[in-house]
Amino acid sequence: MDPITETLVAYNKYLRDSGEPADLSRFPHEPHKPERLLSASDILLCDRKACYNVLGDLKEIEPDIPEPNQLLLDFRIGNLFEGFIAEAMEWRGALVEYQTRLSGGKRKGRLDLVIEADKIGASGLWIVEVKTVKSKDPKLLEDKYPKGFNIGQAQQYADWHPKHPTPVLFYALRDTFHTKLFSWDWEGNDCVVVSWDPLFGWTYKTIIPNLWNDLQQSMEAQERWLKTGELPPRCGESPEEHPFLCVSKNGNWATPTCKWYGRCWNTTNLEPFKFKRR
Repeated sequence: MDPITETLVAYNKYLRDSGEPADLSRFPHEPHKPERLLSASDILLCDRKACYNVLGDLKEIEPDIPEPNQLLLDFRIGNLFEGFIAEAMEWRGALVEYQTRLSGGKRKGRLDLVIEADKIGASGLWIVEVKTVKSKDPKLLEDKYPKGFNIGQAQQYADWHPKHPTPVLFYALRDTFHTKLFSWDWEGNDCVVVSWDPLFGWTYKTIIPNLWNDLQQSMEAQERWLKTGELPPRCGESPEEHPFLCVSKNGNWATPTCKWYGRCWNTTNLEPFKFKRR
């Protein structure tokens, strides 16, 4: 078990034994402020959508597809989980920052937590980005994570922060609460990923080759739009190339889900359609 999960288990036991929840009132809520800045969380996803998101935030364009209530509730549940982790860290005396807004250059974001890892059985100052995954399969965290775009987001926060904490990703399966803790370092353009081992601490997991270049290319494509007004290219020649970004897929059928789908693909047809054979 990693030190964050151990702290959550201990805090949960404390609450179940009638303990009082930790008070987070010393971290006042900072309201969202629309700005002509890109988001750190949009790096290495759809570069065109990142630009549309800025325009949408400024109310210069309206979505083609409203975000479904289920997705908005999903975000809310994720925020509640993040708050529970913050309470556990405050209870342990480890919480330094919570939901701090940061910016750098042409980009902005909101970090989840900064913690003193020494207070929970590890070492150093960590920026922790919390990610929940809708799955029951713990092997998924071992085989498919961390994601490059999550690394890019957390790395931006660590670079912007005046103390440059160690960036850490904490993933949890929402259905079973299996967890996995990752960090990384860089060897040239390659990302050297480590995961937390209960006996040995940070342990080598894998290398993501050329990730630094991939992140830079994505950021440059998005930031070029801020300068010239020219949108980045679509994610592919058709939605079938990257269904994760454009549609939800069910067998051979796909339903447009990206809120900018009509604008991006120059269509008013937002109905389900059959995937073309490739």
